[in-house]
Amino acid sequence: MERTRRKHRGIIDGYRGAPYLVKDQAGNTKCVSCQLCEFVCPPKAIRIVPPGPAGQLADRPNAEKMPAEFEINMLRCIFCGFCEESCPVDSIVETHILEYHGEKRGDLYFTKDMLLAVGDRYEGEIAAAKAADAKYR
Repeated sequence: MERTRRKHRGIIDGYRGAPYLVKDQAGNTKCVSCQLCEFVCPPKAIRIVPPGPAGQLADRPNAEKMPAEFEINMLRCIFCGFCEESCPVDSIVETHILEYHGEKRGDLYFTKDMLLAVGDRYEGEIAAAKAADAKYR
C-alpha cells in the first residue's frame, strides 16, 4: 500500500514555532546571558550556563558577558513565546518552523551552535515573519 503525503494548509499569522538564536549585523551573538528566558520558561526547557569570573568576555561592545552554554530541550518546549517576549536584546526568536525530528533523544537538545546555525539559515524568513507579526505584538 502506498502512503500519500499529507499537505499542509499553511501557517496562520502569529504562529509560534521552534525558537532559535539570531546574530546582530556584525555577525556576533546577541545573547548577553541575562537568563531571563530561562527563568520565564514554564516547562524549564531552556538551560543557560553563564561564564564564571574568568569566563568568556563578550565579543561586542555594550555586552558584559556571553553564555558559556545555551541549550533548548525541544522535547519540553511548548512554544509559548515567553522566551522571545522576555529577551531584552531580541536574541531569541520563534520561527515558523513546525517540522523537525531526531532519530534519538539527544538530537532534540539544541545547543548554542545549532540554534545559531538555524537562525542564520532562516534569517530572511525570520525577518519577514517578525514584520508580518508586528501588529500582534
